[in-house]
Amino acid sequence: MICFMQHMKRNIIILTIISICQCIDSTNICASDLARNGDEFLIGGNIPGDQSNQNLAMNKLGGYITWNDHHADNDGLGISLLRLDENASSVFEPITVNETTTGDQLDAQIVLLSDVDLSAVVVWESKGDIYARFISSEGVFATGELLVNETTDNTQNRPVLASLDNGNVVFAWSSLDQDGSHYGVFGRVFSANGNPQTAEFGLSQETDYNQKSLSISPSENGGFYAVWVSEQLAGISDSVRRNGRIDFFSGGRQFDVVLKGRHFDTAGNATSDESVLSSTDSISSNPHVINSEDGSLGLFYSSKPKGKITDNNWDIYYQSIDAGSGSPEAKPILVNSIAYGDQFAPRACATDGGFFVTWTSLGHDGDSSGIYGKSVRDGVPVSKDVLINTTTSGRQFLGNVASVDDENLVVTWSGFSSTSKSLEVFGQRFKPLSGRAIPSHLYGFGAGFDSVNVVWPDAHDESVSGYRITYGAGNSFIDTQTTSLTISGLEPRQVYNISLSNIYADGTVSADSVSASTQTWGIDANEDGLPDSWQSSHFGIGTSAWKGADGDSDGDGATNLEELLAGTDPSNPADSLTIAMYDVNDQSWLSWTTIEGGIYQLQQTSSLNEWHNIGAPRFGADSNDAVQIQNNTDLSIYRIVRLK
Repeated sequence: MICFMQHMKRNIIILTIISICQCIDSTNICASDLARNGDEFLIGGNIPGDQSNQNLAMNKLGGYITWNDHHADNDGLGISLLRLDENASSVFEPITVNETTTGDQLDAQIVLLSDVDLSAVVVWESKGDIYARFISSEGVFATGELLVNETTDNTQNRPVLASLDNGNVVFAWSSLDQDGSHYGVFGRVFSANGNPQTAEFGLSQETDYNQKSLSISPSENGGFYAVWVSEQLAGISDSVRRNGRIDFFSGGRQFDVVLKGRHFDTAGNATSDESVLSSTDSISSNPHVINSEDGSLGLFYSSKPKGKITDNNWDIYYQSIDAGSGSPEAKPILVNSIAYGDQFAPRACATDGGFFVTWTSLGHDGDSSGIYGKSVRDGVPVSKDVLINTTTSGRQFLGNVASVDDENLVVTWSGFSSTSKSLEVFGQRFKPLSGRAIPSHLYGFGAGFDSVNVVWPDAHDESVSGYRITYGAGNSFIDTQTTSLTISGLEPRQVYNISLSNIYADGTVSADSVSASTQTWGIDANEDGLPDSWQSSHFGIGTSAWKGADGDSDGDGATNLEELLAGTDPSNPADSLTIAMYDVNDQSWLSWTTIEGGIYQLQQTSSLNEWHNIGAPRFGADSNDAVQIQNNTDLSIYRIVRLK
């Protein structure tokens, strides 16, 4: 199917040619054991505007990353989502999660709903309310955006979420004046298909002053454990003693700012009283609670002495929590070795035998802020502070971390690249010193009667020097240094099992990826240029009703061959792809209709002789997609190739 459009204001031609493919799927870590798995990399590439506040969810199959994005929609901040493979490489281009585009949509969090597929849910704040959107195991949107909170007065913000053992999802957030006194903390349970299971419920017993800045985690009993920052009136004072304690005389009100926690069951019913988790001698903030692989709960947070001005301001602490009572098991432990300056905003993931935690550190990477990390095992920090980011100029901040499996980690953060003046999202993979990158997923499609094409993400690993594609019953193979390949000389209408291996720099070859399959086109007995099986499925078995490759059976302007390549119905003139071009704030955007699960590649040329891919393939998670086209004075011709 070919669509042609010329933009009247700029030298841009849109030529849409669609072809179709079949998608095939193919820590015990401490600093002394860690090795960088490849270089620091841009997640999603250089994107116009600022990308920040990223959040990450991974399992052995891959995962997703979300962030606040000035480029996602046409009005302020939006929420971008990028699918990742098991090596944390981008599989497609970022897509926009939010359907509402007016105003700011921000502070997204994401969680996977399963260990065996990529079903997930994203939650975010939009204009003072909390919204969520569910993603199916195939990676397409299973719902539209859903309003999570029932009370819509005032402001609801800072949402968090957790996946429960029974398949449900609990959302939690801060709400202004709902409990009668400043901010309070509330939650609500939804099913895995997006249906509310409870009304919204309060989390705290104490409601005076502010309860805010939540973190929640699944707990051993199948429910969840919530932690929040709680302000408590300590008394009236006009001075602070040298030791930091409050003098209780007439004067202004003084507050304890502590962390509190509480257990809940799967229906949001409290199963314990709230417990104070941090000292009243300090100000505590930025809680991050996480469930370890053995079922114990670990809490990481920032804390600084109350009423003191010191060189060692904010530090990172670890607190073990009793999985039954929800109370602290021992005294908090200082995590960071670096003492000078501020260490704040910790984020952790579970590893084999413990946790790996990252945080933002001011003034220690040589220029402004950087991302540091270390392992905590059996409640004890077991390594030195490790600088995560390689680029140290400018700010690197708000790190996040996820474990891909028991041995491999990926850390992400926001920072400035050497070629961009805006914030981008960066990543760094880590592996055991003895570890190597594992093969990625393949995407393949029948390219003709005797050929198939396969494509796969770059390993982004310095130990990988090439790739081996193995196919067919005889295990034939082709070695290549590219990330795409055409296999020719095959039999028509045959299914071929195909797998990918990494070739390492020392000449060794990895084990194969999970075997997957794709198929060549069926036979063409009447030699009209189309597979007979495809024609019979649309026009019946009587060949007299078949028109050839150049025919247009439904009169929609697309030939039957183009319908085959497009994956559209050649007997239905309404089944077609439409494209449009529009301007927003003097920027040109190209949009097109998609089918859920379709994969699309934007390409560009200036001469029709050689086409170049623009970014990675884009996944059709909804009914439409759009990209911003860079304005220039040269003639540019674009086309959209549908790969699946």
